[in-house]
Amino acid sequence: TEGKIRMRASGLLLFLFCAICTHLVKLAFAQRDPYVLYECSNTGNVSSNSAYRKNVNTLLSSLSSNTQIDYGFYNFSVGENSDRVNAVALCRADLTPTNCRSCVNMSAYELLLLCPNQKEGIMWYMNCTVRYSNNSIFGVMQFQPVRHLYASVNVTDPTGTFDQVRETLLDRLRSEAAASASTLRKFATGKASSPYFDIYALLQCTPDLNQQECSDCLNQSIAEVPTCCGPALGVRVLTPSCNLRYEDNHFYGSTLEAPPPSSSTLPPPAKGKGSNSSRTIIIVMAAVVSAVLIFCICTCIYLRMRKQRKKVEIDEINSGAESLQFDFSTIRVATNNFSDVNKLGQGGFGTVYKGKFPNGQEIAVKRLSRSSEQGDQEFKNEILLVARLSTGI
Repeated sequence: TEGKIRMRASGLLLFLFCAICTHLVKLAFAQRDPYVLYECSNTGNVSSNSAYRKNVNTLLSSLSSNTQIDYGFYNFSVGENSDRVNAVALCRADLTPTNCRSCVNMSAYELLLLCPNQKEGIMWYMNCTVRYSNNSIFGVMQFQPVRHLYASVNVTDPTGTFDQVRETLLDRLRSEAAASASTLRKFATGKASSPYFDIYALLQCTPDLNQQECSDCLNQSIAEVPTCCGPALGVRVLTPSCNLRYEDNHFYGSTLEAPPPSSSTLPPPAKGKGSNSSRTIIIVMAAVVSAVLIFCICTCIYLRMRKQRKKVEIDEINSGAESLQFDFSTIRVATNNFSDVNKLGQGGFGTVYKGKFPNGQEIAVKRLSRSSEQGDQEFKNEILLVARLSTGI
């Protein structure tokens, strides 16, 4: 029936709309790294409308707005005295500036949601770290909190060769990263071969640490590996000031998109006021607007097809029932002025009478009552049915 067709069409449109929305949102969020770990400090809380929290929102939303800083490390501060907020962000050393800013923006956005009223918070993404605090954190080595990630696959090596190769590689990279000639990046990458497979590693410190501080932070990270992760094939040790990662895949890049600035010293922490819109919010908004637009187009097409179908039905009724159209006076004479003697029955929509034309043809006439609630569509269907029955369609 037409009602079932309409319901199926509406259901199909709704399904298509939901599918489009889901697909667009997936595309939007496919560009973001899945966050790994975070921690909201319990050192103190603030209200959402406090000056400190407003400074946190301002600072984190504009953390990567300075596009002149393209070496993967951001440091800003906002506010004065007890309302002062400090923040730093560090990207993996081989990340391009564009991808670094994207990771920092997304990480800061998540951190605002996950730590809504804490004075301190840190977020470790796959490719970057974002941290804010009411304490001074620029140029201060901090090892806690520390987090570990490790592969579910373990190395089976009864000879202990894998452990020796790993330790030698990590210790060498620790020295290289701490003694890095560039003050804008403190990292080292390297590869070592074991009897079973190659080991790739990346060690990195925030560039505001001096050589000894960076070495100490990485030393503590290396010491965590045997106790936290044992013979795991891949390990990550994450801290606020440094990080360590190794696995059997070549996970780091060999080139950078742009060279670092020529300056040999780090800029001091900048005081930020900016209001940089989140890239992800723009992507999601574009996805939602596109989905709504597609839904509107589908709805318009459906309504247009429905209108054309109704027009075809009306034309069919008019053409099929044309021979059954008579003026009211003829009908009144045929039914003896709608005499009760000719009444065949009565329903909710009106009374049905029998009649006879002068040529002897018998007819049935339905006279709608004034209070009839029979809709136009139901009435047209009834006419069409009578027309078809009378013409043998």
